[in-house]
Amino acid sequence: MADVARGEIFLDPARQAEYDTEGYTTLPLLTPDEVAALLEGYAALVPEADEEHIAFDFTRDDRSVMDGVARLLQPLFAEKVPQHFVDHRAVFWTFVIKPAGPHSEMALHDDRTYVEEQHGRACTVWVPLVDTGPELDNGYLCVVPGSHTVLPAASGTNVPNWFEPYDEYLRERSIGVAVPAGTALIYDSKTLHWSPPNRSDAVRPALAVAVVPAHAPLVHVVGEGLHHRRVYAVDEEFFVRYHPTLVEGGMPDGYELVREYDEPRVSATPEEVAAA
Repeated sequence: MADVARGEIFLDPARQAEYDTEGYTTLPLLTPDEVAALLEGYAALVPEADEEHIAFDFTRDDRSVMDGVARLLQPLFAEKVPQHFVDHRAVFWTFVIKPAGPHSEMALHDDRTYVEEQHGRACTVWVPLVDTGPELDNGYLCVVPGSHTVLPAASGTNVPNWFEPYDEYLRERSIGVAVPAGTALIYDSKTLHWSPPNRSDAVRPALAVAVVPAHAPLVHVVGEGLHHRRVYAVDEEFFVRYHPTLVEGGMPDGYELVREYDEPRVSATPEEVAAA
């Protein structure tokens, strides 16, 4: 099991303790008026959402949408993050729109590496803009408690997923979290999570924001083969400007290669997975 001891993340010690142990916590973040303003602002950016599949703004071909999302969310989270976090900043923003229907499931995954381990870890702030939960069955989020402790391997472009052999086992042990509109479900970037289809009759809008230690340099990790990794220095604009598929073909020009290394372990043992 990996050692994930780091500096303080949350101002609230109880939330910090829950996060350290489980890999996630929740807290009230947005007021009803703020939720309504975000829904209105997003409708102006994307008048027609995908009618069948889950939609992430960071995967849209039209990168102007990501620019608009950043303008909408950046000022709000510049205000919200210091109210709950110790010396952290938001660096990435996207809406996640899940339409009603059987094709809106999100696969089990962890989130990309935004900072290297010696500087801490990123966390994701997931905020539904409508009430969500297992009872509503509207595309709520499921997390695998303790999965952030299994393997500290980096995640990024063309990097193999260590958890794929255990996908079914981990899903069965995940917890569906009821999260009201405007409440944040905050999880470690290494915490595995997934989402079942939205089986309600209405769209489920949410947003996801990456938060990192304030002074940690941003990076993007690219895999070459099973073990080799290349770590590039990036900025917030990198996530706005470049589609993930473009990066799969090679890093854009202008980003410094910080280092290269070989990941010694790219898979976990069954015992490590069971102990999480």
